[in-house]
Amino acid sequence: MSSSFLKAIALLACLLSLQCLAPAPAAPGAGSKGHVFVIKQLQEKTGQHTICMSKDGFKLICGELALVSTAPDWGVTIFNRRAKKCFKTSLDKLANDWIESLPGGAMTPAPKGPEDEKTIAGHKTGHFQIKDGARPAIDVWLTHDIPMDPNVIKLVRHLYGNDSIDGLPLLASGPNKNGKTIDYLTTQWCQERELSDSFYGVPASCKPTDKLEEVEHPKNLSPERVRRFKPFANKKINRP
Repeated sequence: MSSSFLKAIALLACLLSLQCLAPAPAAPGAGSKGHVFVIKQLQEKTGQHTICMSKDGFKLICGELALVSTAPDWGVTIFNRRAKKCFKTSLDKLANDWIESLPGGAMTPAPKGPEDEKTIAGHKTGHFQIKDGARPAIDVWLTHDIPMDPNVIKLVRHLYGNDSIDGLPLLASGPNKNGKTIDYLTTQWCQERELSDSFYGVPASCKPTDKLEEVEHPKNLSPERVRRFKPFANKKINRP
């Protein structure tokens, strides 16, 4: 066996050993740029909506309507894909017409019981109650598993109509007018995805307007059929 061949074998072995010692590339951390939590929820009155959030952004999708807010200024833009219009506002001026509000009272830990904690859509939740005046208490299961920027928490508080929320509500139940306990809010599934930076962008076809009603309640739309926007409809869902 020639000396040159032996030297080549030795060099190859050295390179392989160095490769094994090299650190593996780090996996994207929860809440990092591009790493998005996608949560599909259903409410008794307002129907289905999708919440998408990460360290740098928040997006709420309700049919053809979407609300987006991103770092660093966290301004709010509402757009309608079909009407092709968008409306910009601030969090303080945002009307709470998107998600059915929870009662406005203080959220406190629920009395100890068998359902102090439960796993919903793969996330651990704590059991809380909201008591607002003479209304019966509402039971809320809140998760702190999902990282939330302080600005996202402000946005979630505004949308759900309760200033004591410090996580994401995944389930809310309580008695209706007839005394029957119903679920006001349920979470159908939650998944994590790596999405591009353009995910939080506003479509270029959407033109700015200073009238919110032109976005939320557009008139004189073209009668031609427009495909209903169903985010993640064809994606594999990781159910708990």
